[in-house]
Amino acid sequence: MQYNIDFTEPYWIVPCYHVIGIISFFLNSLGIYMLIFQCKKLGTFRFYLLAYLSMCFLTDIHFTFLMQAVPLFPFVAGYVVGILYEWLGVSLYYSVVSFRRTEVIEFIFDLQIMGFSFVSLQLQFLLMTFIQKHQTIAIILKTHVLPKFLFFAHYLLCLITPLLITLGINIVHIQKEEQLRYIAEFYPEYLPNFQQLSNFELYIKNYIYVIMATVLIIFLSGGCLLLGYIITDIFRLLSVLKLQISPGTLKKHEDAIRSLIVQISTIILCVSPLSLLMVSILWEFRNAQLLSSICLLLFTAHSSINIISLFLFFPPFREFASKYMRCMRKRRVTTEVRGSAALFLKIFIP
Repeated sequence: MQYNIDFTEPYWIVPCYHVIGIISFFLNSLGIYMLIFQCKKLGTFRFYLLAYLSMCFLTDIHFTFLMQAVPLFPFVAGYVVGILYEWLGVSLYYSVVSFRRTEVIEFIFDLQIMGFSFVSLQLQFLLMTFIQKHQTIAIILKTHVLPKFLFFAHYLLCLITPLLITLGINIVHIQKEEQLRYIAEFYPEYLPNFQQLSNFELYIKNYIYVIMATVLIIFLSGGCLLLGYIITDIFRLLSVLKLQISPGTLKKHEDAIRSLIVQISTIILCVSPLSLLMVSILWEFRNAQLLSSICLLLFTAHSSINIISLFLFFPPFREFASKYMRCMRKRRVTTEVRGSAALFLKIFIP
């Protein structure tokens, strides 16, 4: 089957990356400011939210400015046109080779590793915020309290995640000569197009790729099941807790949980395109490149959607926005009154 793949740089995707990146920069900066200075009633819980938003900020900067990936699906392939490539020549997979005695040691500075690590840590921090809120309620009720070693295990997992991703990508990665040889053997009609690209990377769908994809799906499924259980248990514990605490304390817990629900809802909304992207790779749609490009753009926009949702549905953010709008309206009315008075005096009092 002939795929509909454009090997030239898409004229529309780079401006979209720039627009999404600029909007994300300002909205995430505003969200971080709000958590630091305007949400002190949330207590230490806000620092977990702050870690999550900070990771969203870094992820968006990486994908929309530094990386700017251009997919070549349904091939598991792509290239980058971002700042790191344009200014420093850092491609999608970049190796700096050094020699030590007679061994070749490769230090991988990999845009893929950075991107996948940011996304993984983002999801792990979000899971940690749910666990923290669950444990805050569980400690009060003295039930379902987790042992401390599980927290240390989760922190350790966050630290070693980039190493695991580095290991996984290097296992499935093959050298450029092998990539071109594979294309020449199975897709010779696309070989001239790939040879014109200076920084593309292609992964072969062999048994190693299938094993790594299966492991990833298992971990993601386990994380989703754990998150679903935590959310369900939080609401169950909260229904018991509201009979034992003051309305003010209850509102603080409800606000924190509402912020988490808003964020998980936006993540589900924007991670869904990534699932569609995986389907396009497996089923090898003819227009998979266009579909995958749209999916990537939707994913990079998810943190901006998250901040907007917080201003709509999260009380501390919404109250700040309402107060700011009232102040702006009052200032505008005052300015108009002063301007009218000055005009009146100028006309009637020489």
